[in-house]
Amino acid sequence: MFGNLLTFKKQNRMKTAVEWYNSKVIELMTQREQGNIDVLEFRNQLDLLLAQAKKMEKEQIMDAYNQGSNDYGSQCYQPEQYYNETFKSE
Repeated sequence: MFGNLLTFKKQNRMKTAVEWYNSKVIELMTQREQGNIDVLEFRNQLDLLLAQAKKMEKEQIMDAYNQGSNDYGSQCYQPEQYYNETFKSE
């Protein structure tokens, strides 16, 4: 009974940006190895995936900050401000 529930939770949980990026890179590498895309297209797609993963990571961090602030009732910053001051390099 608990095994089925655990399997269900694992299958339906949200992926982190890193997990999503890793799975997409593996798919892209498979396409390259099979000759479906050339080296230039591989590099371009890899750059696009990285940009998308960074955007996802930012959104996940801001969502987590929001959730934590809501749970504990103290939000010193707006999520975007928190992200920029904590993670963004100039």
